[in-house]
Amino acid sequence: MIVTAAAVLAFTAMAVAGDNAQLSEQEVMTHIREAGFPEESVNTMLCVAQHESARRPRAINVNRNGSTDYGLFQINGSVWGSRCEIDRLFDPAYNARCAKIVFDEQGLTAWVAYNKHKALCDNYFPRGR
Repeated sequence: MIVTAAAVLAFTAMAVAGDNAQLSEQEVMTHIREAGFPEESVNTMLCVAQHESARRPRAINVNRNGSTDYGLFQINGSVWGSRCEIDRLFDPAYNARCAKIVFDEQGLTAWVAYNKHKALCDNYFPRGR
């Protein structure tokens, strides 16, 4: 399949035009827990979601290398596309399950946001507490 620049722009426009409301911290924490993350990682992963996507399930980012990151945890389609269905990554529950695969295989350092905000994320507490 050949993907043209116009197709990518159309896909991006659809992602932006769709419902991209910010999820609450509690909603994100529910997705993290239901994906099977250890309880001691829940707050850290919430911080990752905050800094990767601003807790927006339809967030999309085209990287300098041309690859694209999708959804709540900004799952990279080029790296994880064989393990996670790209067209489902805007579903926050599915995205969290894919994030668990990333977490299990590469740990927290797989996320740029974690590496950049490590001190904050390692001590993160939801604002609602």
